[in-house]
Amino acid sequence: MTQGELLADGIALGRMMRGLEGGGEDEDSGSTIEGEYFGGKWGIPLRAPDLWFDLVDAFGDRFVPLGELAEIRFGVKSGNDGFFYPKDVSDDCLTKTADAAAFEREYGVARRDVDSGASKLVRCGEKYAELRPIESCYLEPEVHSLMEVKGYIARAEECGRMILLVGEPKAKLKGTWAGKYIEWGEKK
Repeated sequence: MTQGELLADGIALGRMMRGLEGGGEDEDSGSTIEGEYFGGKWGIPLRAPDLWFDLVDAFGDRFVPLGELAEIRFGVKSGNDGFFYPKDVSDDCLTKTADAAAFEREYGVARRDVDSGASKLVRCGEKYAELRPIESCYLEPEVHSLMEVKGYIARAEECGRMILLVGEPKAKLKGTWAGKYIEWGEKK
């Protein structure tokens, strides 16, 4: 791959990321971006296996950037991952403490609620140092990094974190673990 091809790819990437078909003006800045370099993938020519180059030689005219096939969006930026993306440690806690009374003393929630899946115990807060219960209906598995995914399908058990999803007003959450969790988060 020549420097000229890398430059052309970087300019095409810039047009695609700005949502422009061809060259022209960037409406936000008013600058002409026909020749403005956005970025390129140097890692491909430097580290790709020989198979990659064989595929490009054979089928390169059929390849298109993903951005031409689908809208690419960045994930949610929470501003506080320790609160919005807690780590489920329920299984570890269930394994560690088998006695129901000891479990409730240790974690503040009935073992049967965690064992049944009605509630989860999550690590949360600064450096995930806090351990709190929360109802499972307010948590969903979340792929925080593609490094967690082992294949073509992301499975819940591969997700290292959950995402907090609460669609009810705080007044309706009074007396729930989720309500207490939110109050705790607001104080922090």
